[in-house]
Formats: sequence, C-alpha cells, structure tokens
Amino acid sequence: MCMTRRIASAAAGMAMAAGLVVLGGPGAAMAAPAPPGATPRGCAPQEGYVYSHKHVYWVTNKNKDLHVTGPGGVRISLTISSGTKVHGEVTGSGKYSVAKIIKGADLNISGDLSYTQSQSVTKGASWKVPSRYAHGWLAFGFYGYRFTWKLERVDEACKPEVVAKGTGKLPGHNPGFNKGRGIAPPYTN
Repeated sequence: MCMTRRIASAAAGMAMAAGLVVLGGPGAAMAAPAPPGATPRGCAPQEGYVYSHKHVYWVTNKNKDLHVTGPGGVRISLTISSGTKVHGEVTGSGKYSVAKIIKGADLNISGDLSYTQSQSVTKGASWKVPSRYAHGWLAFGFYGYRFTWKLERVDEACKPEVVAKGTGKLPGHNPGFNKGRGIAPPYTN
C-alpha cells in the first residue's frame, strides 16, 4: 500500500472512531450530518440570577431595641449599642439558593450587601415628633437595596425559562437612623 493510501486509510479510521461517516475514496472524506438530538448551533445549558428594579432601601427589623415611638409634640430618643445586628430578607417562589442570590446581589448591585450587618460603635439619635402627627417613630437600620430577582435557565435550544423569582431587601455597610409618621417603621422582617 502506498503512503498516500495509508494516510487516507488512517484518517478514515480516526474519523470513524470520532463518529463521522467517511464517504468516497482517499482525499474525499466528508462528515455526515449530526445524529438526531445534537445541536451544532445550540446553546450549552446554563442558569443564572438576574436582578432588576434596584432601589436604595433602608433595612430594619421588628426587634424592639431598634425603634421607639411617641405621640406628636414629644421628643423621642434611641441609643444603639455596638454589636446590634440587622438582618435582610430574601423571599420567592420556586427552587432557589438564598446564598447565591445574596452573593449575586453583592456583585451586581452594590459591593457592600450581605444578609446581616452589625453596628460597630454605640450611637444615638433623637427627634421631636411633629405635633401634627398622631404618632411618630425613630428607628435604627442600615441603608442597602431592595430588588427583584429571577433565576433563568437556558436550554439546549437557547430558550430561556424562569424557574424561580422573588424579592430581596439586603442591608449594606451604611448604618443610620430614620424617622416617620405612624406607630412603627416599615420592617424588613
């Protein structure tokens, strides 16, 4: 057998081992169409979290140590000690990972978000509730973000599908006091 035929024969053998069908003689090797179910131009299956409707949000909890209330015309005061913690909230429907949502929000929304923030020093504030208010509140929390999230999965046919969705309210590293009308602040959880 001459050298050209040996190379062509070896190439045909490798092509067949790779799942290709060789048509014609030496030098005429061509690949047959892909078998059924293969997607030569399809997508690799993948999934990821998408964040939207991002707004700065003040995060506080129902912990009674974090807020005070009083009637109109009265000065109210609040002191927060070092180590006081405020927790965020992630809710949704479907199967999802809270840890992955928090990590993704920290990377995609703001680089200082987490589920729990802790106050590092003792601090206080006071506020005179306006007399036109029946009641007012003064509360401690952390400024962070409120957002919506969804978990999207893309199949081999490049078709996206939402498999879970929900909302999140996560504190950042920025502690502060807030005040307002009513019996209590808008709690995160």
